[in-house]
Amino acid sequence: MGNQNNDKKDKQNIQHPLFGISIKNWIQLLNKNDGVDNKFFARGIFITFSSIFTAPARALFKIKFGKK
Repeated sequence: MGNQNNDKKDKQNIQHPLFGISIKNWIQLLNKNDGVDNKFFARGIFITFSSIFTAPARALFKIKFGKK
């Protein structure tokens, strides 16, 4: 049986609200806020990679459902 506090903390790190943000919106957010604070650098890298890796899926959804 795991520690509930550690389990909750791990889930918060994985399920970040910005996961899946578009590259365009992520860059705009970074520019608006002068980048990412050093304290959150690892999280910023994670969000950057997630935005890059979800881009093909976003493009496919836009093609398939864009006019609907």
